[in-house]
Amino acid sequence: MEDMVNRWQSLSLTAEEEDVYGVIDEVLEKDIKRKLMELDKELDGALALDEFNWKQRSRVEWLKGGDRGMADRY
Repeated sequence: MEDMVNRWQSLSLTAEEEDVYGVIDEVLEKDIKRKLMELDKELDGALALDEFNWKQRSRVEWLKGGDRGMADRY
């Protein structure tokens, strides 16, 4: 029984080791959150650019085709 307790004690983490792992987890969590925020900003920028491009394409098509709604009035 004493042998099992000694093995368990050698396998279990000390309070200092647990503190170190806790700090590592916090740092990684902050880093992941920061990276997610950066990626979210990049995505917002890409979506805004895509929307702008679609508006421009739509305008070009409208200008090519003319304003058919106004043709009746003249």
